[in-house]
Amino acid sequence: MSNINSAGHSLMIFSARLDRKPGPVACLLIFFSLLLCLGAQARASDDPLRYCYEERHYNPYTLGNDVVPSHSPGILVELVTDAMGRAGRTVEFYRRPWKRCIVDLQDGVADGIFPSIWAPERDRWGLFPKALKQGKLVIDPAFRLWQASYHIYSNVDRIPIWNGQQFSAVPLGIGTPLGYLAAKKLQDDGVFNRHVTDPYNAFHLLELNKLDGFVIDFQIGQRMVAEMNLVKKISHHREPYFNADWYLVFSRQRAQSEPDLPMQVWKQMAKIRAENKQKYLEAYVNMP
Repeated sequence: MSNINSAGHSLMIFSARLDRKPGPVACLLIFFSLLLCLGAQARASDDPLRYCYEERHYNPYTLGNDVVPSHSPGILVELVTDAMGRAGRTVEFYRRPWKRCIVDLQDGVADGIFPSIWAPERDRWGLFPKALKQGKLVIDPAFRLWQASYHIYSNVDRIPIWNGQQFSAVPLGIGTPLGYLAAKKLQDDGVFNRHVTDPYNAFHLLELNKLDGFVIDFQIGQRMVAEMNLVKKISHHREPYFNADWYLVFSRQRAQSEPDLPMQVWKQMAKIRAENKQKYLEAYVNMP
């Protein structure tokens, strides 16, 4: 009986504590806790994100070598900057070799990298935009950064070596930058020349007929041919080697700390690309 009375007494004390209004000290603690939470969110929103992209000059997408130009940095840099602005965030760009950008993304040093083509094994790097379709998460091209068309460039005397489905004789092989999906495709097709990965060196070799071909995005290739005064000596195969979507990839560390941010940026990017794609291209038509 005494145990029952004791239990009842404890229950009454507990109920009284629940009904009691918090005192001044408790109110202050709650107030400062809320301030800390709001302050942390504000710092996260004010904190610029760091994006890494390749150090090479690839007109019209990324201009300049090594440094980020203060004016006319390239279509992709402008598009990403505009998307971040609409999402209410700022961004700091830096440039490294592409493989280093990937390492920085995995380590959380970079909050994002671009441009990257999606492949299943690349999900280990970071976060690509996905959508749920038929119960499966699949890549969502609606949120791509840009769409690229990769063509094979060759000396005009050697065209055609590609008919859109297969290669003819290519004893000297076909080059492309290392770390690109194009390199894997060429390797799978048995025609990859892994010793020729620099575009400018490759185009000089093509001019001299010392290389069968080089795979690069059409917009980049056309500007390189014009820039190097090789219009009469080097041309592209009409049929693309492949087409691909480029993405801005977020680090898993940033996505974990700000789960809503990647989709906010991807959505703004899709809107801006749809609105201004032609304007971006025209702005860089005669850019050296």
